[in-house]
Amino acid sequence: MVSHYRLKVGFAPTISELERYKQLSAECKEAGKNKNFMEAERINDKIQTLVKTAQREVPVPYGFWYYGDSISEKEQRILDDEAVKLFYKRMGVAHLYELYKEGIY
Repeated sequence: MVSHYRLKVGFAPTISELERYKQLSAECKEAGKNKNFMEAERINDKIQTLVKTAQREVPVPYGFWYYGDSISEKEQRILDDEAVKLFYKRMGVAHLYELYKEGIY
């Protein structure tokens, strides 16, 4: 379980803003892959604007507790990930797990 968290101001998009961010990121990556650098720069500007306009409080979990028998580091990481997913869900921002824990931002 997550035992502690703090709030920080950062990129905290709504669900629709997150979908737009993922779409723009994919388009930017594709433009770069196709060596269309002007298009990639234009899309990157849109991404930066979106990030600037979606600044809100973000809950940041940092304390974890596990009660039970000894477990491996791999099992501990799995349990920590589950705890973080549940934490974001309880905080009403389940979609931020994808953004921060899975590292798409």
